[in-house]
Amino acid sequence: MVKTTTYTPMMASCTRLVSRAGVLPFAHVAQLVGIGASLDRVFSRQRLTHTFGDACTGLALSLIAGGDDVKDINLLDSVSTALSSQPLPSVSTLWRRLTEHKDTSDKIREEFLHAIKYARSTLWNLLGDQAPHKLATVDKPLIVDIDATLICAHSGKEKAAPTYKKGFGFHPLCAFIDYTSVGLTGGEFLTCLLRPGNAGANTANDHCQLVKEILTALPDHSDGKPWGKRLVIRADSAGGTKQFLSSLDDHDLGYVVGFSPSPTASILLNEHIRSGNEATSHTDYRSLRNTRVPIVRGNGDISFDDQHFLEDITGLLQTAHLEDDKPLVNLLTDYPTTMRVIARIESPPRRVPTQHFQSTRHTHPIMRNKPQLQYSTH
Repeated sequence: MVKTTTYTPMMASCTRLVSRAGVLPFAHVAQLVGIGASLDRVFSRQRLTHTFGDACTGLALSLIAGGDDVKDINLLDSVSTALSSQPLPSVSTLWRRLTEHKDTSDKIREEFLHAIKYARSTLWNLLGDQAPHKLATVDKPLIVDIDATLICAHSGKEKAAPTYKKGFGFHPLCAFIDYTSVGLTGGEFLTCLLRPGNAGANTANDHCQLVKEILTALPDHSDGKPWGKRLVIRADSAGGTKQFLSSLDDHDLGYVVGFSPSPTASILLNEHIRSGNEATSHTDYRSLRNTRVPIVRGNGDISFDDQHFLEDITGLLQTAHLEDDKPLVNLLTDYPTTMRVIARIESPPRRVPTQHFQSTRHTHPIMRNKPQLQYSTH
């Protein structure tokens, strides 16, 4: 005989349900660190029922609730009494506050970043010994990722323009904090440059401007000294311009940036991989051979054999001998002298036919200014 269990469904009263209650923790954190108060300290010139800080906080919460327009502030109606004793601002009030501060001059942006820096400093100080600006060291630096992204626009909005992928919209350059490098979890949006859709992905001036804003929006290190190599900027090959790397060097920041080799450097590197570091008619690669180290994967696994390793190829590119009757050529001219080019060399995945590559192994070169060769792949 099989014993059966009867489940009685629970009945809930609609008067005890709150729609979009998930935004309440974010609202309490915003109030705790004083995001709205920090903005009002800079932008509010008079006492108002709904200040600029209130408007920005409300719009941010509406985005979390799933909104994508100013009028979506109404999504917070169901939790408005829990958010504040005052009613939510109307759509017209929000537009009024935004248009009052529509000036995007460098001074306004700097004031805005200083306000966000103050709020972020308050939040980090609440974390005590687990604050990122206390955990960051040279060996375990705080990493900021820089990357551009395309955002489509379906009408002629302000600064919308054709994109290089034959779309239409915007091409902002964004910066995000990666907390995993200091032993924490998750990440955080830091700042971005709002650019039209036709902005370049590797525009050096934009990258340099973004680094200045990063240093403005980021709280100071707990010891009061400049971040230095305790802050590492990470970017793909779009950030591998000489001007941008020189700017990072001037700020004494660490960096890990993708390296896009020239056609000449690609040929030299492929020949170096195929030859297995054996002497050829052009170059004795054995004299340029550097110490190889293992590849450390994101999950902690280590790969190190004849097919998977890291190698410092800086010397190879600085003393390239392309032809027998020609002098040595430095393919890294005008790059920072502290820069090293590290190549991750490994076999292609089995599912990818090797005829798609110029050799049975391929490489992923990066540029960095830290002496350690160890490099994690994710």
